[in-house]
Amino acid sequence: MNSQIGTKKRRLVDIVEDFRQLLLTIHDEDGVVEDGLLDELEDCEEAFETKVENCLLMAEEFSAQAEMYDRRAKALKEHSRSMAKRSNRLKEMVRAGMISLEIQKLRTPSFPTVYLRKTKKLEITNPDKVADHCAEHEDVVRWKYDILKTGLSKLIKEDPKTQKELADSVITAESVSLVVK
Repeated sequence: MNSQIGTKKRRLVDIVEDFRQLLLTIHDEDGVVEDGLLDELEDCEEAFETKVENCLLMAEEFSAQAEMYDRRAKALKEHSRSMAKRSNRLKEMVRAGMISLEIQKLRTPSFPTVYLRKTKKLEITNPDKVADHCAEHEDVVRWKYDILKTGLSKLIKEDPKTQKELADSVITAESVSLVVK
């Protein structure tokens, strides 16, 4: 048998294997337990219980650390959201200030390009009317409810009659966004 039964450096699987081997060999051919093996059996049992205790204490510690990391991750995620909101609020204040002062573009030492970008977006309020009116235009309608907004926008700009007929079915919304490079 291994002389390291009680040492802490042994792995649980090794202790289990030694314990199992000892249990198989503890009896002689007559079924009598040898005297020296009882002490070794007690040592092996004690080593197993100690190792189990230590393993369970470590498992508890690892679980506590995992919970702590989960709490930290949640707090960091909340902090990240808060910082993103602050960033968006500051950018919105800059955008509003530039619009208010009618400044389209500016340069700063840290940001060589800061400008306002105007975009137009079509909102279709009556897709049936748009699809029926523009059915012959392949660049606008591929099939009944697949209306290509870029083609529709171009058609409305080029054809005043279409613009007038679809006035109540298509809304052009303008937005201004801040671009920082």
